[in-house]
Amino acid sequence: VALRNHAGKPVPSDAGTVSPQHLIVAPGGTGRATLRLDPVRLAARPGLHTAVVTARTPDGRFVASTPVAFFVAPPSHELTLRVTPLPDPGPETDQWGGVRVVNIEDPSLYDVFHNLSPNEPVTITVPAGRYSIGGYQIEDDYATGRYRTALIGDLDVIVDRDTTMVTDLSQATPVRATVDGVPAEAAQVGMSYEQIAPNGRWISESFAFAWGEDARAWGVYAVPIAKPEIGEFDAYASFSLRAPGGGASPYVYDVVRALPDGVPADASYQVTAAEQARLVRIDQRFHRLDLSDPISGGHSTTDHRRYGWSKHGSVVLEAWTDNVIGDRVDYLSPGYAWTDEAFYHGVLDYGVVTQEPNRRYAPGSRHTKVWVRQPLRPDWYDDPAPSFSACAPQPSHRSRGNLRVRLAEFVDQHQRFDCLTDWPGPWTELVTRELSLYRDGKLIGKRNASAGDFTIPPQAGTYRLVYDQDASALVPVSTRVSTAWTFRSAAPRGTGTAPLPLLSVDYALPLDDENHPAGGTATFTVRQAHGVAAQSITGFRLWTSLDDGATWQAVPVRAAGAGRFTADLPQPVAGQAVSLRVVATGSAGSKVEQTIIRAYRAGATG
Repeated sequence: VALRNHAGKPVPSDAGTVSPQHLIVAPGGTGRATLRLDPVRLAARPGLHTAVVTARTPDGRFVASTPVAFFVAPPSHELTLRVTPLPDPGPETDQWGGVRVVNIEDPSLYDVFHNLSPNEPVTITVPAGRYSIGGYQIEDDYATGRYRTALIGDLDVIVDRDTTMVTDLSQATPVRATVDGVPAEAAQVGMSYEQIAPNGRWISESFAFAWGEDARAWGVYAVPIAKPEIGEFDAYASFSLRAPGGGASPYVYDVVRALPDGVPADASYQVTAAEQARLVRIDQRFHRLDLSDPISGGHSTTDHRRYGWSKHGSVVLEAWTDNVIGDRVDYLSPGYAWTDEAFYHGVLDYGVVTQEPNRRYAPGSRHTKVWVRQPLRPDWYDDPAPSFSACAPQPSHRSRGNLRVRLAEFVDQHQRFDCLTDWPGPWTELVTRELSLYRDGKLIGKRNASAGDFTIPPQAGTYRLVYDQDASALVPVSTRVSTAWTFRSAAPRGTGTAPLPLLSVDYALPLDDENHPAGGTATFTVRQAHGVAAQSITGFRLWTSLDDGATWQAVPVRAAGAGRFTADLPQPVAGQAVSLRVVATGSAGSKVEQTIIRAYRAGATG
């Protein structure tokens, strides 16, 4: 017999015995043995255990094994939890919340969330041990419609007798932030923590966040939370700060104060000039999709959302801006992963997302991002950066006998993705798609989708992947897009997979905030897949059409190096649409051909 605890560590062998130790069993017969456990030997090791009884022949050949699970109950004590109201409650307020009680050394012994309100103590019976007790309190003010919230807890409590834990919120203080030399008010305030056991197992996390008017009133409160003496712990105070007033802010500060040594009585954050020099700067530009919004009756609008992530993948900041347009400068704290996404409205009855994977930025670095700039088009995606979104397409790849394609359907930039694929509703019902794969000029198969698997031979061949998408029933721009990718490919060795050597084109057109021509030079950048040998871009050609693709005019292009090309596009008259056709070729035989009907159009005044 072999005994182990829930963590897989051995238990003294004499804590369990089997009798008899030898059985003679006739062919087809049965035998009986008894496993006896010694509670005295196991008393110091409470929790879940397993015993595996193994039978062998006299010469050591395996016959059978029988697993047995059992639980050793530890001594238990009463744990009473109390919380007091936040300071200065109004006459029509209600405070509520809860805490998660977890045994740090063995969460299988106890891991339960309990509701907790002021003046309503909770008494529970828990096994003796070391506990994390953390959670939140929320105060609703029914007279004003506002709320306040607080992060509470004691994350290292030894329960070896009947114990009472009291969280006194009467001395809680609002969590505030300032930026030296910059007028700012809060659009989001948050407090959060995460706790990891000494064995690396996740113990718990909790958070208290406020947005909008509640954030502007500094509605998140802090009380001291000591750092646990064992395991790993991190806490964070986060803030999204904007220019005061109700108008569009020319800047955003999304900043996080790390609190690795515990939550102090005052968790406020002063972003000093020295700290400002370390912030990441992102010069943002937001466009509106050029279409009439059937939902609001007006123009399309664009929203922006950002998430900040801890090293363990917890959300430490979540902020958004509705109806944003034009230029804005964002400042971010380094040391975190950041996810940016924009939503454009008017195509469906909900915002359509264009999203990036998680990005990490060096302190003091500077970046540029442009959102919802036309043309929107289908594209492949293979960004190696992680993403927590289930919408991120799997990179297209092949094995010895299968080629798998996954495309994003309507994106504004390479290495972004949407959530339109297989999403039920008008997009799926009204947009037509056809995905076709050819090998050495012969059709392999077709799919009425933006994704598909195709059976292919292992030998090297020239492939042509064609995707035609017609969204004219929903949008007046990028109504029809046809893309063809040509590439050479052979099976990888063994049972693994290999990426496809695809090309893509990024469009940086001189368009104003409403996606109308603004005059200037267009830039086209040819992108290449990750994980394959880089190719020299040997050619780039461009055509435009002012009659929805009935006729095409070649446009001279100028090589700008590093796969970039520039061109001067024709100036359409008022309301006239411009269609684009591009062809880019690489030295290893890869090519991309893309035709976008009604890529953009002139405004009402030309």
